[in-house]
Amino acid sequence: MSALQNAGRAQAPEVFNGEPLWQCGPMSQRLRHWIEELEEMAGEAAALLNEDNELLRSVTGSKPTEPEETFEWEAARLIERLGDALERIAGGAPKPQSIAETALDAVEIAKTVSR
Repeated sequence: MSALQNAGRAQAPEVFNGEPLWQCGPMSQRLRHWIEELEEMAGEAAALLNEDNELLRSVTGSKPTEPEETFEWEAARLIERLGDALERIAGGAPKPQSIAETALDAVEIAKTVSR
């Protein structure tokens, strides 16, 4: 798109009422809720793993599992990355296709790791 064509386009605001654009509507509220739920689930999963592996850890000397080491935590981070990509695209960032491809690459990597 030429500079002249671009000048005629209205730019989407990057923030609304001080919040990133993707965080201002019902979908963003759901994303934040899912992220919080997944982080809570990560803590519960880590606690269960630690409880179930207590004997093994005492023999091997391995460290307890942290919530950040669970698939639930990784899922929360993935949702954050996707939300960030949507925010940047909606904010008019250059090369939106590249931003989307990078975000979707992260999804593909997560699928591979979870198998």
